[in-house]
Amino acid sequence: MPAGSIALLALVLVACAQASAGSTLSERVDAILAPLVEAHEFSGAVVLLRGGEVVYQRGFGSANHDARIPFTPETASDGGSLAKTLTAAGIWWLAQEGRIKLDAPATDYVPGYPHAATTVRQLIAHSNGLPWDYATFDPHFAPDQPRTTEAMLDTGDLNAFYSFVYWDRARNESVAYVSNSTLPPWRRAVLARELIDALSGTPARISAPVTFERFTRETQGVVAGTYLAANFGPLTISKASQGLRMRVADGLEYDLFQVTREVFYAPGLDYWLAFRGGSPPAVLHLRSLFVDTVLNRATAQ
Repeated sequence: MPAGSIALLALVLVACAQASAGSTLSERVDAILAPLVEAHEFSGAVVLLRGGEVVYQRGFGSANHDARIPFTPETASDGGSLAKTLTAAGIWWLAQEGRIKLDAPATDYVPGYPHAATTVRQLIAHSNGLPWDYATFDPHFAPDQPRTTEAMLDTGDLNAFYSFVYWDRARNESVAYVSNSTLPPWRRAVLARELIDALSGTPARISAPVTFERFTRETQGVVAGTYLAANFGPLTISKASQGLRMRVADGLEYDLFQVTREVFYAPGLDYWLAFRGGSPPAVLHLRSLFVDTVLNRATAQ
């Protein structure tokens, strides 16, 4: 990038940070969402609470594009995984009362559940043995067939909804949003952090854009290796029979899914990974709500 462009970018970033520092909460949140809405990357509703009181709520984009119905905070939306915490807590409560046995088949309580060997404990622990790859659904669709919500539900899947909730116990602040759009994966953790920082009054954290390597299902194996950074890791990515797995230090291994040509996701850790620096890549960018770091590939000894 030419020196003049770098200087201009620096001035823009400083101006953005100064503007956010002096703006009201509503102005700051609106500014965060505006470019995403304009790019058709976000439609949904955002609610911020402090001390149990709503301090910001607004809908963005359309709830139904064809009918031109706007999305509002009152729009009914699919909460997705937000229900898991409440469901698991309720099941543990019932188990303590002796009304549910955790190691009993789920069909004992939901006869229509289609997997007879799956137990209640497996369901609430995300270890139910169901298909690991969304490509499993490909045979149910023609190459040019639109994957509507109704059609995906018929094959056991639900896409195009994304929801988020965060609670800071010390500050008694909460951030929640629901959407009927698919925000780019690399942007999801950033949006969550931006909303949390806006509510807490933390200065905006500005990150310059980075271009990442692109991979296919056939070439993704080149990312396998060990990556190191100060105060983190080592993070090891290994090849498995069904794809890739990752482990941090001596922790648990997690399946690693390629969700776009550039981005991988580890569901158990809620980590997003992207790479740069050739093939095999020399650098790993790691991002989550609480982690944003860069690791370098370890050289062979």
